[in-house]
Amino acid sequence: QDTPLTTNMKRSSTDLSLEWSGTQQGLPSHPLLEATMPPHLSMSDTITNLSPAFLSAMGALNDEFNLILSLSCTAEQVVNIDSAGTDSGPGGADKAQCTASQMNDFAETDCACCMLHSEYITNLPAQATFRDCNEFLDDSSTAMSTLSLLAHYDGGVAVKEAGEAKYDGSGDAFVQTKYEQTTIYTPLVQSHTVNDITFGYPSATIGKLVSSALLSTAEKTYYDANDSTRGDAVDVATLMLTGEMDDALPFRLGNAAAYTKKVAAVCYSSCEAVDVGNSLYDSPLGWTCSGNAPGRYETDEPDEIALGGIDCMPYSSTYATVMQCSAIDTHLSTSPGDPEYQACVCADGSSDWAAEGCCLAGGMLDGEDLTGNGCLYEVDGILGSTNYAGTNDSEDRVNIGAAIQSYIARERSSTFSRFMCPASGSGLPEHQLFNRFETIEGQSSYDMYYATGRPRIQQDDKMTTSASDVYSLSASTGSDITYFPPKGMSLETDHNVISSGTARLVPHPVYVTAGKVAVDFMNDKDTGYAVQRAKTCGTNECLVAARMKSVDSSFARSDATDAMGRGMPFDGLQPIGHGDGPSDSGRPVYFHQPLYLNGDAELLSQQNNTHVDSATVSGNGIQIYRPVTSESSDPGAFVVGDANPNYALVQPSSWASDDGNLRSYFDIEPATGIVARSRMRFGKSYSLWECDPESNSHCQRAQSIGDVDGGDCYQSTGLAHACSSSNVMTPKVIGGKIMPHHWHEEFTTGASKEEVDDLVKFVGDRTRAVLWYRVWWFTSFCIFLVAFMALFQTGCFEQRDMPAVVVQQKGEKEPKSLD
Repeated sequence: QDTPLTTNMKRSSTDLSLEWSGTQQGLPSHPLLEATMPPHLSMSDTITNLSPAFLSAMGALNDEFNLILSLSCTAEQVVNIDSAGTDSGPGGADKAQCTASQMNDFAETDCACCMLHSEYITNLPAQATFRDCNEFLDDSSTAMSTLSLLAHYDGGVAVKEAGEAKYDGSGDAFVQTKYEQTTIYTPLVQSHTVNDITFGYPSATIGKLVSSALLSTAEKTYYDANDSTRGDAVDVATLMLTGEMDDALPFRLGNAAAYTKKVAAVCYSSCEAVDVGNSLYDSPLGWTCSGNAPGRYETDEPDEIALGGIDCMPYSSTYATVMQCSAIDTHLSTSPGDPEYQACVCADGSSDWAAEGCCLAGGMLDGEDLTGNGCLYEVDGILGSTNYAGTNDSEDRVNIGAAIQSYIARERSSTFSRFMCPASGSGLPEHQLFNRFETIEGQSSYDMYYATGRPRIQQDDKMTTSASDVYSLSASTGSDITYFPPKGMSLETDHNVISSGTARLVPHPVYVTAGKVAVDFMNDKDTGYAVQRAKTCGTNECLVAARMKSVDSSFARSDATDAMGRGMPFDGLQPIGHGDGPSDSGRPVYFHQPLYLNGDAELLSQQNNTHVDSATVSGNGIQIYRPVTSESSDPGAFVVGDANPNYALVQPSSWASDDGNLRSYFDIEPATGIVARSRMRFGKSYSLWECDPESNSHCQRAQSIGDVDGGDCYQSTGLAHACSSSNVMTPKVIGGKIMPHHWHEEFTTGASKEEVDDLVKFVGDRTRAVLWYRVWWFTSFCIFLVAFMALFQTGCFEQRDMPAVVVQQKGEKEPKSLD
């Protein structure tokens, strides 16, 4: 079930069926990309880390507290919490409590969702008319119960057990949720298999919570776009859940309805319901799915290949709609007019709720709105476009991975253009732009980093009307690592080479799609590296190549790069989160070299908490460990401390000793500019959103959470506030820490043996031509020299009027002239 197993699949040219046979094989050399995994890492291994998808959700909805409130109230009603009060008459600025019918109605803009706990307990008259906001945080409430249940489906980690204090500040002990869970799970930190992280996976949390939280926003958007005509809630939800409103909402859900249907095809068979007499029969916990989808080597359906091996647990939320909708259908058959019940409507137009479940665009069960129930959001994988299943070595191979690349990446096929036709001449500046991108995905520029003046990415970092507040990176800044401007042939002809293997001593920028940023590469002693040469080989002979290495300054702050954000908040990082992910607010993500190579040493510990108010907060940093065994061996299970000597704590000294295994490079044949091979080693790290009430007014609403649970990182407003945007479930965890998520290596082979053979032949022809030229030149020179000397001597004799030579033979009376 490992990735290499997909490499010996062959597709019939007649009926396009797949055949798989033989034992596990390594990935074959591919002209674009070859991906391998460490031998000790399996596709079924589990990794626990921050959830990028949930960070995007909090970017759009600010924090956990506001997310929970948004499930029941509109965005304006949540904002009105800040003005909640009883003085709502003439001249009064206070907002009254929303009634049950007003709640979550986008047209009701003059009422408050609730009253903050600190004001509620001191404003006794308010108890008669207002709802305490902390009621939404009751562990048995619909909102908290749903959040925990969906987090459990998505692999969230446990943060509370029965017997611990509730989140609502009542002091009561937690017993169980509405759905009979005795453990609370958070969606912030999740566990997923290597397969899912690599190729993508479904999220029940995002599919339900984001769609429910944004439903009133979608209704308001529809209302404004249709001449102030209110749309039917089910119709608007259908538009939202099929991706037709993505451009108008702060979070792009995509076609969640269609994606949920595709997950059903591979996961429905793993689902099972408890017996009718079981106490969990009426709870979603009684309708669960487990195990994994069939491996991508077991099917010939493109959609199933794309979802090969995914964890099917998130589909439990979809399968549970069978129970929920059946209960509604049964109740309406005897009480058709009950306003607490509404029939289920599948967003994809089907009636699948009766059999396998579906993504619901409508439905109400005993007063609980089911809109968004069962909907699954497609989380992008790290390397979703590298599934070369179905390829073989024949000329008429069908590359399924490439064919469904757009589907896996959840976007349209990428289009790009490159600068390929510079003007004729020599030494022109535009020659250095040869093969650089001009457009990426049809755009000539894109937003990479907002120069807000703050060192860390914030939820409210929005692009303003001032051009100086946003850095727009041109898409034509780097090459795609196929070739660069050529250096030209060397004059050295004393050996069989086309050049001496020394590249042009200028930066060679490479556009790295994972970060949407250009990284400079050089082979120059001025950058601190000794000039290195490699070789690129054909069938029988090789040519000299230059090894170009990534330059650390691409990730370091300087006055010239401040607007780009390089080195923010630490050297070794490039913030890219303002335009990353499905949320308009982005997410706190940073692009970097493996293990923050040669960055700020603070990145390896991060125990400095000066970015929060409280001076009493200490520790709360990170530690990074790495196997010390060879790449070909399994280091074994990780155990912190001396008990496991196969892992070592990464320190600055590790950077120097392991530079060769961490730094990116490519080998270029300088004369032609052709790249022979490359290893791009880069990673991403995520940070938990900060939630400073001084700079972000939305964070002031969670003030009472800190009072109750000890989250006291921010004291500036006179009340304690939680330490991050995760201000409900984990209020003590400090935001702003840069947490390593992954780094991967992409190995490309550019120049084929045939291309090298052509170059070798050219070099051979050139060498023979030069040798013949040398022979001709040397022979001509010798002839010329002899002739010149003869002429020189004759000229000298004549020029100086030298007398004729007279020879007198013995016995002769007069000498004879040789003239």
